[in-house]
Amino acid sequence: MLPSLSPKQYGFMPQRSTEDALYDLLNHVKMEIESKKPVLLISLDIEGAFLNAWWPALKTQLIDKKCPRTNTLYQMACSYLTERKIAVNYARETVTKSINKGCVQGSICGPTFWNIIIDSLLQRLTDAKVHCQAFADDVVFAFSSESSSTIENAANKTM
Repeated sequence: MLPSLSPKQYGFMPQRSTEDALYDLLNHVKMEIESKKPVLLISLDIEGAFLNAWWPALKTQLIDKKCPRTNTLYQMACSYLTERKIAVNYARETVTKSINKGCVQGSICGPTFWNIIIDSLLQRLTDAKVHCQAFADDVVFAFSSESSSTIENAANKTM
């Protein structure tokens, strides 16, 4: 499963690090500057990404990645996301609430689930010739062209 994920995701991926992400970004910017092109970087931190990860998107991504519904991985993911509850104990009281979104932080599956969810964005942008990369829920876009107006148009279209 993991080899089919975008190489532009550096977070929670084996043999990829923040240093790798920074090196690749700086190398891309350096090449564009050497080509005498201006570069615009836009950095996004997807606020609440892990808390708000949408489970139907995860299931859809698994199917899109050719993980059949009869596959053990797909069934395990669906089971993991079914009838989840959160319980808070305070002052001898327990409050329980059902949850239907989010990647459990600190869980083994959470980071992989997030990478699967964001993968389609990285793939679409790469296919559209936008230099992008992510480290977990932090995404950076690099736009370059011969003219600043072309860069501005590309950035606006992408955002």
